Amino acid sequence: MNAKTSLMLEELTQFTQQCGVKASINLRNRSLYIRGTFLHANGIKKRTEIPLLVRGEIDNLRIEKKRIQQFSLLYQEKTFLPDQF
Repeated sequence: MNAKTSLMLEELTQFTQQCGVKASINLRNRSLYIRGTFLHANGIKKRTEIPLLVRGEIDNLRIEKKRIQQFSLLYQEKTFLPDQF
């Protein structure tokens, strides 16, 4: 992982926290994932990785932020992790 990618991941993690979700953004196989401990529909909190379905590239930064925003709004609205995102 190069320095630009590390900075991008750090910026996205900070953006996620600003959106009200305590989680980090990880890059695996060139795809982005939100990783955190989330409340599931069955009432159990569990560490989960949710794919953002966006390539982890600097050119996609605006799309990545929009996808994080969509996730945070949905999670805060439902107060638990939806079955499908």
